Amino acid sequence: MAQIAKAARVSRQAVYLHFADRAALMVAVARHLDARLGLPADIQDMMAVPTGAAMLEASVAIQAGRNPSVWAVARALDAVRRTDAAAERAWQDRLTARLVRLC
Repeated sequence: MAQIAKAARVSRQAVYLHFADRAALMVAVARHLDARLGLPADIQDMMAVPTGAAMLEASVAIQAGRNPSVWAVARALDAVRRTDAAAERAWQDRLTARLVRLC
């Protein structure tokens, strides 16, 4: 958190005032990336297709197009999530968010 505060040119306390913990910061980064890359709109478009086969094709296209863009964040979370409770909470939030969007 100190490195993030320094890079953002704010105090560490300012970071903690906005994000309760590292998990909240990691979730915010992942959600920001999703929004920036247009994932919510892509999922809406996928849900609007007329057939299951078309939905499957759209899902694969979303994953193939999106994964390279989010790989660095996902890999960083996955690397530490088994030993870092904050990273695990962020990882689980992302999995839950993906499932909720698809239901």
